[in-house]
Order: sequence, then C-alpha cells, then structure tokens
Amino acid sequence: MNKVKSSSDITFTDEELLSGKLFHQLSDKEKTLLTSVIKPSRYMSDDLLPAFYSYIIAYKVPNETELLLKMPEELLKYIDADYSALALDFKEELGDATDLTIVQPGCGRADLLVRLAKLGFSGLYGIECNTLQFQGAQKKITEAGVTDKVTMVRAFAQDYDYAKIGKKIDVVIIHNFWGVIEPPSTYKMIEGLNKCLADDARIYIGPLRLGGKDKKKQSLLARYWKGYRWQRRVMKVKQKFGIQILFNIPVLSLAQYGFKRDTLFFKNADHHYIRQARH
Repeated sequence: MNKVKSSSDITFTDEELLSGKLFHQLSDKEKTLLTSVIKPSRYMSDDLLPAFYSYIIAYKVPNETELLLKMPEELLKYIDADYSALALDFKEELGDATDLTIVQPGCGRADLLVRLAKLGFSGLYGIECNTLQFQGAQKKITEAGVTDKVTMVRAFAQDYDYAKIGKKIDVVIIHNFWGVIEPPSTYKMIEGLNKCLADDARIYIGPLRLGGKDKKKQSLLARYWKGYRWQRRVMKVKQKFGIQILFNIPVLSLAQYGFKRDTLFFKNADHHYIRQARH
C-alpha cells in the first residue's frame, strides 16, 4: 500500500485520499469555502470531487503546478479538455500564417496544440513539467498523427531555456496558466520567453472571466465589492487550509516588457482573451 506524506507530516494512503476522506471530514461551511475558490475541471465527475479536494487539503501546495505533481492519473486524466472550439478561434485570429512558431507553457495534455496541428499549424511547442500530463500529451500527439508538427518539452515553464527551440517565437498562448504559479515564477517565465520572441510576437492570455454584459451594468462600487469579497474568500482558504494556488498577477505589468494590450472575444469558445503585442 502506497503511503503519501503530506506537507503537514501526516501520512495518508492513496486509497484514503482517493476515497475523499479528508474532504468528508470538513464541515459544510468549510466545504463551501474551499469549493467556491478552488474549482476542478468541468470534465471531472462529481464522484471524484472529494478525492480532488482531499489531495489539496493533504498537501497544502503553494501553487497548482505542484498540486498536479502530487495527483494520480485517476484524477489527472479528467483535467484534460476538448479545445477544438478555441483552436478554431486561434485559427481565425492567426489566419493562414501556419508556419508560425507557437509555444504554450503549461500545456497539459496538449489538446489545444493537437487541434491547431490538425488545422495546419506546424511549429508547435508544448512545455509541461508533470510526468503524467507529459506522457498523456505524447500519447495524444502520436494517436493524432501530428508528431512532426507538435514538440513536447518536459520542463517547468519558468525554468526552460526557450532559446533551445532554435528559432524566434511568434506566438505564446497562456491558457489557464496565468496566475497558477507565483508572481516571481511568472515573471521569470515571461523574461525567458521575451528573450526569444520575434519582433512582432504576440502573447495571448486567457480566458478572462469578465462576467459578460452583466458586468458592464454594475457600478464601480459593486464591482469593487465583488472583487473584495472574492479576495476575502481566497485569503480565508489560505488561512484555513494553508493553501494558495491562485495568484493575482496584473496583466498590465507586461507593459514593462514593451507590450501593449487589447481584449479579444473568441466567439467559438465563448472566451475573452488578452492579446499582448509590441505593435
């Protein structure tokens, strides 16, 4: 029986964590607090949610990347997603320039890259540190028959030397990865990428949760109060469970690297995205 030692020095078995034992021990109020801040993939079935949250409680990880390094395949396989709609949006955005060099840090099982390859793009690179996710990506790429178009690199996105790609990077896609690692690591990643970007490179960051039309109708005070309550919940989760896997990293700060921003709406995926470009 495999023993799992959490950051609190209490030993659990994989069976105990997968049974959701730690989550079931929480009060209803604690469950509501935890699940309101930290949400798994919508592809994960309800019966696995207690196991997902039990791993979070056990390890008290500092960021989502390290959390995923702890989780077994039984949970990780449900974090994979179908990005066919988002790939269509990027195809419309990038046009016929299918020879672009495109990099996705924290690409998971590379579904978006595989979809882009099937749409004709060929210079695709995925950066993923998690062994199980990396192996899942390699399998998906092979099964899709796009091994000549998608290259996987097993590395932490903030530590990888992007010069090893061997050519200037035209497009960076940061999907569900902004704010997942701590601010110093995020800026280290951007600085590493920035050294290898083409002059007219673009960085796409998303999805944004703007709240659609309803948000436009809210007063400034209402929006401030909503943001304040959210930050309070995040802080309570950190205090109660010793966990912080969401970080507030202003996208505006990329201006220091010479980028200007605008917001796009990708209609197929129903996502808002930030586009950062030097021109």
